Amino acid sequence: MDIIPQIRAAMHTLLSTTTEAIAAAQQYVKRPDRAKFTPSTLVQTLVYGWLAQPTATVEQLAQMACRIGVDVSPQAIDQRFTLATADLLRQLVLASIQPVIAANPVALPILQRFASVRVHDSTSIGLPDALTSTWRGCGNATTGGGSTLKCGVQLDVLTGTITALVPTITGWN
Repeated sequence: MDIIPQIRAAMHTLLSTTTEAIAAAQQYVKRPDRAKFTPSTLVQTLVYGWLAQPTATVEQLAQMACRIGVDVSPQAIDQRFTLATADLLRQLVLASIQPVIAANPVALPILQRFASVRVHDSTSIGLPDALTSTWRGCGNATTGGGSTLKCGVQLDVLTGTITALVPTITGWN
């Protein structure tokens, strides 16, 4: 089975239809008649821009927007770095987990007697110091007191699907 076409189709749906649905539910666009960016073109700009260059500047992101078909200034992109955009992206990550990530199920006879066998793990990722004013942090030894993103993942071993993804930013102001 060739998985690349499946991933491509899932990414296309995620970065277009799913993004627009999430944005509509959270009333992300305040003035749709005046917006150059749609939620999906903004998300595509950020995703493709950061995939091409993980440390892309707003100028580089504006160039990516142009490639997508949206002519905007770097300031227009900078103005969209808001808590509403962060929430849109968070909800998009949560929506992306089910269709894209799945493992082969485990067929151990001893586990077959259970309806579900779930394995949970988490990790903490230190965030840049520039985010300290927004996310205070919890003062743990790993990050030296800075902000952290803790991400918990739960996998159902019997079905091979992720049943939960819980991103938590400690120290939210």
